[in-house]
Amino acid sequence: MNYQKITAFLWLFFLSAGVYAQENFMPGFLIMPNGDTLQGEIDNQNWRINPEFVLFKRGASSVGVEYYPTDIKAFVVLGEEYYESVSATFDYVSRDVKDIGLQDRQNPVQDNVFAMVLYQSELSLLRAMDKKNNEIHYIIRKKDGPAEPLIYRRFLIEADGKSSIREVSIYKSQISAATKDGCSELSGEVANLKYNEKALLAFIKAYNDCMDATANFEKKAEKLQIQFGVAAGMSFNQLEFSGDSGAFPDLENGNFKSSFQPAGALWVDLIFPRNRKKWSLYNELAITSYKTSSLYERMENNQLSYVYENEIAFSYIKIYNAMRYRFILKENGMAFFQAGIGNGALINKDNKKITVTTNLSGSYSEVGAVMPILRSYEQSLIAGGGYSNKYGSIELRYERGNGFSKFPALGAQTNWVHILLSAKLF
Repeated sequence: MNYQKITAFLWLFFLSAGVYAQENFMPGFLIMPNGDTLQGEIDNQNWRINPEFVLFKRGASSVGVEYYPTDIKAFVVLGEEYYESVSATFDYVSRDVKDIGLQDRQNPVQDNVFAMVLYQSELSLLRAMDKKNNEIHYIIRKKDGPAEPLIYRRFLIEADGKSSIREVSIYKSQISAATKDGCSELSGEVANLKYNEKALLAFIKAYNDCMDATANFEKKAEKLQIQFGVAAGMSFNQLEFSGDSGAFPDLENGNFKSSFQPAGALWVDLIFPRNRKKWSLYNELAITSYKTSSLYERMENNQLSYVYENEIAFSYIKIYNAMRYRFILKENGMAFFQAGIGNGALINKDNKKITVTTNLSGSYSEVGAVMPILRSYEQSLIAGGGYSNKYGSIELRYERGNGFSKFPALGAQTNWVHILLSAKLF
């Protein structure tokens, strides 16, 4: 079996599936700078990072037109998304520990972005993403006033030979200034207000409730989606021994047969919100096995020869973890590609070698083990692709493992091809 061709096929599948534009036009409207609305359809990609532009068309047969933050005031996908155009100064610095230094660095940048509206009322809260640093910026807006990005930075300080993180929480004074005109009972909470969506949103809601302000829009909470299911199919395995020490001639030169065995699994798929739920962490608990044999003859000279009969039958319980990406198709199904790792424990083994020695005195047999010392734990890399719908999926998966040999001079890689049918339980 040519495993290089299988790997190439999987990559070709991944690339060819990518030609689908995956447009997702939904009813919505644009709010123009003068306040007028333009009804039509918006290509809703359920963006994790706020889009640079939005594709809009007046009707199903119309051609899509790109609109940028400087072109419109806002756009709305009915029942889904609300983005406002924001022109403001953002402090584009990384807050990641590996990037921050011993100085409080600033990087003010005047930018025009589409910011997601999380809550719109007397005091509104919006969110935008710094693409370079992958940092979230929260924005407040008082009534119809200017948008104000909240400022939060981190840097390191050293004292007594130890490093610690110092926070620059200017956002607290910004929120205090925005809420000073009313609801004094909340003023004491600002000092302990954390810079995260849950805390900021709760405070903004509490302030608007205190001011008897009606919410014009509130973004629906998005949660991790969890799916469970079962899978069954066939596993094709080919052992690949490598080494040149001469210590295992029957393995290094033997021709082991391909193995075809049934396989089964339980799986759970953790589907991430945003990006139209294209990304997920796929996890599987599987039982795999292979059974193979070889026959190898070695002639020392005219008076001495050896015949090796090897039989190997191993079963593993494995845990697979893979990142899965879906390509949404028009027929309400999805093509997908995934790559990840496998970890397996050997649970059943048949490891038998019969050596027949022939010399001038005759022939005699010895029974032993193909491999006297086994690695009971196998790691592997996996890559695969397939098609799924609301009922289940079909998948072709390639797996390469480090096998069962514990001897440095002998490699015993395993090459697997799994064909699996899967069904969703809930």
